[in-house]
Amino acid sequence: MAPASRFRRLASFYAAYFLAVGIFLPFWPLWLDARGLSPVEIGIVLASAFWLKVAAEPVVARIADRTGRTRHLTTLLALLATAGFLVLSGVSGFWAILVLSAAIAVCHHPILPVMESVALSQAARHGYDYGRMRLWGSVSFVCATLGVGWLLDGKAADIVVFLMAAATCLIAVACFTAPQREGLAAGLRVNRRDLALLARRLALLVLIAGLIHGSHSVLHGFASLHWRSLGISELTIGMFWTIGVLAEILLFAVVGKAGLGAHHLLALAAIAGAVRWPILAVAETVPVILAAQVLHGATFGAAHLGVMAFLSRAIPPHLSATGQALYYALVAGVIGGCMLPVAGVLFDSLGADSFWAMGVLCACALPATRWLRRTGS
Repeated sequence: MAPASRFRRLASFYAAYFLAVGIFLPFWPLWLDARGLSPVEIGIVLASAFWLKVAAEPVVARIADRTGRTRHLTTLLALLATAGFLVLSGVSGFWAILVLSAAIAVCHHPILPVMESVALSQAARHGYDYGRMRLWGSVSFVCATLGVGWLLDGKAADIVVFLMAAATCLIAVACFTAPQREGLAAGLRVNRRDLALLARRLALLVLIAGLIHGSHSVLHGFASLHWRSLGISELTIGMFWTIGVLAEILLFAVVGKAGLGAHHLLALAAIAGAVRWPILAVAETVPVILAAQVLHGATFGAAHLGVMAFLSRAIPPHLSATGQALYYALVAGVIGGCMLPVAGVLFDSLGADSFWAMGVLCACALPATRWLRRTGS
């Protein structure tokens, strides 16, 4: 497979994967709300997916590292997730939705860390700019938020579950056509020393990234509900998500030329979050919310690139998928799983004022980025 073809196929995976994310993040809470779930129940359903990352992602990643069959493994998981959404379309009630959502999460969430390990290995081998590859995911996210926002404007959210099924089917196609991970030593045994080294290198990163990414929990779970309560239309809500990702695309396109280290990027994300979340706590007009959403390019985009820059240097090649999975499991699983129910309780009690607490998390992350600098990142 030619290098240009490999780049296009991996970019296609990101486009498919984040098409689903662009539907899920803004509009899945609306679907859950339409099914009669309370804010606390919505927080629990969303959090269940993150809790299950802790077990599912490392297990799937070890299979990928041992066998090297990244293509077939991720394709199967995407097909199972597609079937899960189709089944979910016919159920109602908190417990049934919770159980099925958890089953879908077990299949869907391990796909990204395995494919990230493929993308990083390909980027290192062929000299790809990871940010330019990843930006196609942001482009499809924009298309999803705008398109679904337009589609749902003034209508019920019932169709969202079918859109998720279609998007996960596209992920299966993209995984099936993606390259396998190169340089993988199938069957290579991992000793305790390898795992101890990996844990030490990840510990500080997990603390910093956990605080920054955890600060997005009110946004991801309840921002769309808050904005709709202000009388803002679904189409405009989609635009709010879109403007943030456009800023993210710009950052992905240019940051590779800036030569910023992981600690610089994570510090930028922490500062942006300490500014962004207090603004959203008080913003009630479209222009102010749009201005705050531009900072998404830093709070998410800079943080993600900082993490990937650190992981690409800190993780041994034969532990690539495992390291990715441990990072995602701990940050999105443990921390995200704890933060979403907390966000649900905060939002239920405080409404938009819950964004203030998210700003505090980012302020706490900033001093720790100086420690990360000492690791040579």
